[in-house]
Amino acid sequence: METAKACGVNNVPMKKQLEQAYEELLSLLGLEVGNRSRKVSRIIKEEIERFVKNCKIPALWCYGEHTRMLMTDYIFEMRRVKYIIDEFYTGDSGFEVITSEKIGEKEIDGIIISTYKYRKEIVETIRSRYPQMKYLDIYEKLYENGIDLSCEYYAENYPYARYARINRMNCELWEQKNVKYQEDFVEDLVKEFVLIKDFSSAIRCMEEALRENHDRKMKELLKYLYRIYRMELQAASVISKKNVLMLCIDGLRRQDLFSGEMERVKRFILYRGYSFTNAYSASTSTYESLIPAYSGNNDLSTRYYEKNEIEEEECPFIKEAIKQERKIRFYTDSCHYVKSKHIVVTESYQTAAEKLWDFLLDAVDEKNGLFYVHILYESHYSYPNPYTKGALVTEGTNILFDFLSRNGGKLKTDYVAQHRDTLRYLDDLLAPILEQLCCKMIIYADHGNVLLGKNAELGDVSYPQLTFGEELIQVPLVICDEETGVGISDKICSLMDLNNMLICLLQGKAVKEIDHAYVKVVRSALYNADFQYLYQKIGCERGSKAFEVFLFQEGYKLVVYEDGVIELYNSASDEKISDIILKKNLLAQIEEMITVWT
Repeated sequence: METAKACGVNNVPMKKQLEQAYEELLSLLGLEVGNRSRKVSRIIKEEIERFVKNCKIPALWCYGEHTRMLMTDYIFEMRRVKYIIDEFYTGDSGFEVITSEKIGEKEIDGIIISTYKYRKEIVETIRSRYPQMKYLDIYEKLYENGIDLSCEYYAENYPYARYARINRMNCELWEQKNVKYQEDFVEDLVKEFVLIKDFSSAIRCMEEALRENHDRKMKELLKYLYRIYRMELQAASVISKKNVLMLCIDGLRRQDLFSGEMERVKRFILYRGYSFTNAYSASTSTYESLIPAYSGNNDLSTRYYEKNEIEEEECPFIKEAIKQERKIRFYTDSCHYVKSKHIVVTESYQTAAEKLWDFLLDAVDEKNGLFYVHILYESHYSYPNPYTKGALVTEGTNILFDFLSRNGGKLKTDYVAQHRDTLRYLDDLLAPILEQLCCKMIIYADHGNVLLGKNAELGDVSYPQLTFGEELIQVPLVICDEETGVGISDKICSLMDLNNMLICLLQGKAVKEIDHAYVKVVRSALYNADFQYLYQKIGCERGSKAFEVFLFQEGYKLVVYEDGVIELYNSASDEKISDIILKKNLLAQIEEMITVWT
């Protein structure tokens, strides 16, 4: 593979060159470019949020894969749902599963239809038996917006579906002995990679095939793949130094970046970055971590955790970017985080490669931009990726939900191995582009993740793993810019420092030295009924209460619960400490900062 070099045409903007090259590649493969999925995510999100707000007691109808996917994608918007209507479901659940006969008894006043296949029958049932009932058919709403889906919203262009197809095709290719069929499988597999703009994987796939086959057509296709990948890297290399990139890798544990499988990204950081090796998240889930991080407000009494986006006036770094008249673009799967007319948000589900491609297109000819790439599906449970060779699990909100009887009651796969594969994939995807970029960057994660061995049972999960364990709250945090330079800081810090860091990058100043005595991680009371059920099942109900965790530079972790209980832990080991005097001394330092009691 050659290094990146200029391959453009004089006077033609680089963005236009890239778009033309991609269109030519699609034509060569007999593919059409479509944008039908561009607004699906946003429409569903807005419709569910609007519908739930207008209901006192909302419910879902149908308890199958469709509901699991809705709960994965829109768990925040549906946080007030407590009932699921299903005539045939038997099994455990934190949600109360009822038959349609009990709709009146439970005083349900709004129903979200959670099925594609049986939605028309359910609509007829609601209209005939409950004529005054409000209901939401997301596919009807999509149709009203010009999107007529022929299958479930997640079954075609959704990242999980794409990785499932790639995995299935890989498995069939490895098992196929007939050379002619192998050629067909390789071309179909390359098409899948090209559709998600993962040209490096397409190249590896084609190179491997050509070791056994010298087909002329395949060689020509490989040359074209080399060309577009060189152009992609060239685009990265010419992006202005004045631009700022926020790269959030959702759920990436600190140890994954600094001592895991991402060796090439780690090497890039060692040579180009300033690493904060004692950084913590603001909470244990995406919205509860990023909303306070982007607003600077982690006061539980303000109920910020009920928001999934903030106003631009609440976000200091966005205000600074607007002041500087920067172009602002978010590649965040239709999650806005900050509500502003100045921000252009990509309103679709995207793989990591698609987000990076769109970022390069928008940034290559821009001299004054702020770009936010939020990698989600690959780095978050269940870690779907194209490298796993066995059966790939491609859905799920949280690893603990595998222990529910409806999901089999045990872990579905070796998640440690699947997670290792996804880290290797992200390393191969990210490193070549990061190595070419000269713009200012901040690389971080919103929270960590809990990994369980393939034979683990629910009873093996420790209390800290459920609540505030180091795996959940340690995050990578890296600055890449000339002013800050290269180095390492082991001073304790958190994502609550993000605003100040970003403003320094936007202003062209070095990020200031951080010197905190402690940082705070906050979690509101759990609203998800399945979590509540599982916590209760293993005797960890206390973990579902709201709490604040104060992490001290000296290595202590003081936990304050909403009901007044206080616990002390060793940060490194997550072991409980019973030193009453030490607990009192630490409490005295942070008492004025406690908001979980007010």
